[in-house]
Amino acid sequence: MLKISSSHLSLSVHQPVDGFYLGTRFDRSGVFDSVLFEGIELAGRWFERYDPLMHDSVCGPAEEFTVLPGPEPGLLLKIGVGLLKDDGQPYDRFKLYDIADPGDWAVEASEDKMLFIHQLKGIYKYRKEICLTGESTFEIRHEIDSDIPLETEVYNHNFWTMGSEEVGESRRIDLPFAPVSKGGMTYAVRISDGPLEVIVEGDVPVVRTLLWANQRVACPEPYNKVKAYPGEPFRWTLNYKINKTI
Repeated sequence: MLKISSSHLSLSVHQPVDGFYLGTRFDRSGVFDSVLFEGIELAGRWFERYDPLMHDSVCGPAEEFTVLPGPEPGLLLKIGVGLLKDDGQPYDRFKLYDIADPGDWAVEASEDKMLFIHQLKGIYKYRKEICLTGESTFEIRHEIDSDIPLETEVYNHNFWTMGSEEVGESRRIDLPFAPVSKGGMTYAVRISDGPLEVIVEGDVPVVRTLLWANQRVACPEPYNKVKAYPGEPFRWTLNYKINKTI
């Protein structure tokens, strides 16, 4: 487990190969365990039963890339996971797939940032950096440097528990989208409950947004296009700001 913290904010994150998450759905770089703000757990274990092989045994800001065809028949490409063995059926994100090539992982950490690097030789080098940017703010910075043309989508599931045991009438989600170009919209999503709110801002256009919820979490899921080509890395950043509302 890696941890970075300020006087108000503490981020606990698993390493890609520590065994906490062994599913094949979500990006294994930067899998959160908890986000604590002044002792309140804004993101934590929301699931009733933990199983490292379950597709959604992840917490907090968790990202998933849309699956792509692999470099040869019988393989599927899942960024942040590796090359999966195609079982001959339509892809199902909720299934557990055998991994043909997990790629190579590297991790670097300091007092205020964590860097995860995933490389599939001949396909891509993916960098994700989680860094504190203030007493109550942090960023998730991404870069994909690709050896082949890659066009896919990525979204963040935003599993925010907001310090509450259950989602109730006080849980609020605001989606103040504002058009910025013909290519789509950047976004700022506000999730609030009781005395705290989390504002999530992205710097690339949104193509669509889904909302998923259960008794523990209410999750806005903004989708972004990813387009990386040889010699043209694709970069995007998510900014998180935590405010007191009272």
